[in-house]
Amino acid sequence: LHMPDMDGVQLADALLARDPDVKLLFVSGAEPDETQLQELRDRNGGFLAKPFDEFVLLDRVGVMLRIPPGAIQGH
Repeated sequence: LHMPDMDGVQLADALLARDPDVKLLFVSGAEPDETQLQELRDRNGGFLAKPFDEFVLLDRVGVMLRIPPGAIQGH
């Protein structure tokens, strides 16, 4: 969860400062350690490890937004 000017947790904090109800889904090819995962959970964030297919993405987004399974067309 590293970017040029900040890491994913810093980005989450900045987004949550603007909107405390924002839902966050972090996507990375690198598996976070347990400490990083807990930091994401503490910020209402989820994590999705690459590679994944569109059905996994739709499922994860649906869970985060509390959309019932199968309610998204094509899923």
